[in-house]
Amino acid sequence: MNLLLSRTLRRLSKLYNKRILQELPDIDSEYSTELLLHISLNNHPTAQKHLAEYLHIDKSRVAILIDSLNQANYIYTERNPADRREHFVYLTDKGKQLLPAIHRAIDKVNASIKYQLSEQSLDNFYDTLLQLETNLSS
Repeated sequence: MNLLLSRTLRRLSKLYNKRILQELPDIDSEYSTELLLHISLNNHPTAQKHLAEYLHIDKSRVAILIDSLNQANYIYTERNPADRREHFVYLTDKGKQLLPAIHRAIDKVNASIKYQLSEQSLDNFYDTLLQLETNLSS
């Protein structure tokens, strides 16, 4: 057994994200798909600070991601009129058109990751992950 559980979980996460990125040749960062999906699910403007908290990465890394996605014309930003230091992030039409491909890629990778696993095994895995998170948070 690996003494450092985080190493195994990090490796699994990297493999999972790598497979998704292989299905999306226009995306080059593991955080990009998560960022685009999160923006699409919000019914209100999404601030860069919120995205950094959601992705658990620092604001400078989010700024680099946003700049890259902005240059690819998947998103655009606008200053918050109430707080000019804050920027809101929105999907462009091109970004919205990419969402079905992201969903298909995730579905395909999820189907492959479930190969030869029962629903009960997966449920137990997710329950265990949730319990581990709860244990570490308290």
